Amino acid sequence: MAALLVSRGFAMIPGMASCGTSGGAEPVLSLEFARDAGEAARLTAAAACRGAQRSGLWLDMLAFIPAYGLFVLLTARAVRGAAPPLALAASAAIVAAAAADVVENLLLFETLEPGAISFALLGTMVRAKFALIALAEMMLGAALLWRGALPGRAAGAVAAAGGLLSAVLLAADPLNPNMIGGSALALMALLAAAVTGAFRPALVLRQGWR
Repeated sequence: MAALLVSRGFAMIPGMASCGTSGGAEPVLSLEFARDAGEAARLTAAAACRGAQRSGLWLDMLAFIPAYGLFVLLTARAVRGAAPPLALAASAAIVAAAAADVVENLLLFETLEPGAISFALLGTMVRAKFALIALAEMMLGAALLWRGALPGRAAGAVAAAGGLLSAVLLAADPLNPNMIGGSALALMALLAAAVTGAFRPALVLRQGWR
């Protein structure tokens, strides 16, 4: 829930909606998926946009990355009794994804100032982050499919499918912002399982696997 609330915060940053494309967090993604210095410069030509994007990067670093990282880690902890290898692998993947996200943001800070950065490295960090998030989602979805109760299995199927869709779209076009839709769907399915499990654990994991 914290990650969802923070994600809405990007749209509330003054001046953000007028940068890049339009509408909420889309300008943040536009800068993240910039393919070269010229594209980044166009997205940050106005001083107001540079300030908004800088605020967005700080919000990402200090709130959004910790929120989604902790959510996936706690989800992995919740299913560790059912599928220890998958839970451990998902934990490692999300920690690595968060690290790639931090490096990505440090590079994006550089795009807001004069001077060149390695857009090849930036692209690598973006791809690595989303690939690792998708991998974590698929593994947690697989754990719920394997050891879950019927509602948990349903959530696991959606999570695994969403992660797989994100991975396929990422492979087809590594810098296509549309690929985040699959991961977002997977995270919502995991959130539904987490909320359900908080009140009725037996609906998510079969007895004996918690």
